[in-house]
Amino acid sequence: MKGTWHFIAICALLGLYIGNTTAFILFLYTIVIVLLLWRLHLSWRNICGSVLVFCYFTLTFSIAPASSMEVVDHSSENWEGRVISTPINKKNYLQFNLKDLHTEEKWRVTAFHESIHEVEIDIGSICTFTATKEPVQQARNPGSFDFAEFLQYKGFSGSLHADAQSIYCRDTKGLYAINQFRGSVIESLNNTYSPSTASWVMTLVLGEDKGMDDSIVQLFQRWNLSHLLAISGLHVGLCIAFFTLLSIRTGLLTKETIRWMLIVLLPLYSIIAGGAPSVVRAVWMAEVILLMTWFHKRWPVTDIISFLVVIFLLIDPFLAFQLGFQFSFLVTFSLLLSKKLLQNISSFRTLLHVSIISQLTLIPIQVHHFYILNPVSIVANIFLVPIFSFILLPYCILLVMVYWLPFPITSLLDQFFTILNTILMRCVQILDQFLYVEWVIGEISLEVGVAYYVLFVAFMYFWQQQMYVKTLVASTMMVVVLMAHSLVPYLSPVGRVTMLDVGQGDTIIMEWPYRKHVLMIDAAGKTINDNGELFTYAIKPYLHSRGIGKVDTLLLTHKDRDHMGSAEQVQNQFNVETLLLNPFYQLDNTPEKINVRHVQKGDTFIIEGTSFMVLHPTYEAGEKNENSIVLSTKLGGKSWLFTGDIGKEMELEIMHQYPELTADVLKVAHHGSRFSTSSLFLEELNPSVAWISVGEKNAYGHPAKEVIDLLVKEEVHIMRTDQQGAVFYEFKEETGTFYQYLP
Repeated sequence: MKGTWHFIAICALLGLYIGNTTAFILFLYTIVIVLLLWRLHLSWRNICGSVLVFCYFTLTFSIAPASSMEVVDHSSENWEGRVISTPINKKNYLQFNLKDLHTEEKWRVTAFHESIHEVEIDIGSICTFTATKEPVQQARNPGSFDFAEFLQYKGFSGSLHADAQSIYCRDTKGLYAINQFRGSVIESLNNTYSPSTASWVMTLVLGEDKGMDDSIVQLFQRWNLSHLLAISGLHVGLCIAFFTLLSIRTGLLTKETIRWMLIVLLPLYSIIAGGAPSVVRAVWMAEVILLMTWFHKRWPVTDIISFLVVIFLLIDPFLAFQLGFQFSFLVTFSLLLSKKLLQNISSFRTLLHVSIISQLTLIPIQVHHFYILNPVSIVANIFLVPIFSFILLPYCILLVMVYWLPFPITSLLDQFFTILNTILMRCVQILDQFLYVEWVIGEISLEVGVAYYVLFVAFMYFWQQQMYVKTLVASTMMVVVLMAHSLVPYLSPVGRVTMLDVGQGDTIIMEWPYRKHVLMIDAAGKTINDNGELFTYAIKPYLHSRGIGKVDTLLLTHKDRDHMGSAEQVQNQFNVETLLLNPFYQLDNTPEKINVRHVQKGDTFIIEGTSFMVLHPTYEAGEKNENSIVLSTKLGGKSWLFTGDIGKEMELEIMHQYPELTADVLKVAHHGSRFSTSSLFLEELNPSVAWISVGEKNAYGHPAKEVIDLLVKEEVHIMRTDQQGAVFYEFKEETGTFYQYLP
């Protein structure tokens, strides 16, 4: 019956997503599904089948083995398994997913070595090696990527650190010829075309993106154009059209022969192209349609895609939690349901409608994971999708087809592609320079997502029924929902002080109620080979998840990378208005459009009625740590003392100059070093809570045992990032509560 597979697929997804809820909630969902299907006049067979699928997936997910994230045994073991993902083979590391041949468990394998690129490995290879199990921790800061959750939702049992020298791989007989063919094509492309052209061709046609410039990947991500770099249904459709047109025009093959060749060759192409969810979905949709035409059967395409969802989830239930799977099926299903809007209109309007529907379909998922939205990206897609679809991608397919031609011809084709690609990239860069709009929405809740999709369905219905006034109202309400969510912090009387877990460094973020001001004290960067990692994976995600797009004031206590290593990135990406430094902090580059102020002992600055008193420095100490700015303030009913990296002598000097100084919350100096935090300092200050920003298992042995013992002796409650992740204090007026991010 038409539509049955829609509901079976919905039941499967519901079962997966609530698989770990209580039995009562499970019962309620079952009743709702039964009533829904009954109301739609489906047969008892359809109803029972849907409920059974729902219960099966619920049970599957609820009893799925938890990932081995707390593994502490570092002994080396011998492993043998099948590679189940396209390997990432960089210059100094190799990474792939493995299914153990003996236990059927899935593992993420990583190996580091200078010559690791010499290892020959492909998807489907059988590999043996020695490796140790690596503990995988959850995210340590709000908003950060949670690797443990990522592995668990992929059904992995954990992570392995392999010995690169021990890796030996062999191709299975069934995949050996395919992998050899793919490898020979890649080698031929590299030998025939320039590195830039070859990287584009391999990315768009073969799914081999390791040669693509990182700056291009990041640029496309900023504009929600990453789908153009990933092989999808468009690529499969063009390949089918190209092969069919070529065969029919030349008269070499009949339609019947073409159909059977496509049935055989398309699955091979999905393997050659890397096996991405989008290409697998497109290939198997084409396979089902081709088989149905052979059997002279008619089945709605929406039922076909729903059927494939269920089949894929039966093979691997954890696919439901992968973004590639969600994006591919959700966009395809939305476009299929919108086919009336795409009929009998011009090509330009078709592209316009496809772009709008695709972008609007994915907005809640994108914002949930990345916290930001670029509204102009919808317009960018309108112009760039046809360029990729009808010019760049077909040209890349052509380059793959003709790489065997004489050098003068391939060289000419290469030069033309370089000119075309240079113009295109320059246009995108200009677009990014002048029209990029970053709307920081923050992490959206389930309620906001549901409200958006309800309005989206109404918007699509009214649009299809040509009820344009109601369409405008529904689309406006969709924007209002997102705007209302992003405005919540500006209407909230709750403020927050957060000490992020940035390893062996300091970053403290103070948010005033009603988002009147955001102050960041220090912006940590690792001391060696950081390359912006702390900013990218800790500071930036936290700010975006909180809906923060602007840091009003950045205060850097002193010039050490563990306190200012990410300062330049914060200034560039978060529109810093005021930069506060100590008098002995010499800037390497003077920031443009930023008010730079130097503060020292005796200065006071006020932020939204909150007074900050600068207690130090007074003179050039000759040591960067001893020049740290020391701040005293009162916020949220608590008095705070931020001490930078000063030592015991400076602490005692401050106490001597300010004998009445006390603090409810002490940011312990220098990550708990034994050269800071004396007993006399604690006795005079009399704090009730101590915050220690310190790296887990750091090489310095921080925090020192004697410091911890002193804090315990003085009955000070200790909150430390190496054990608790980010710690924060949420307050309303003069009362608040302390929290820790890790359980």
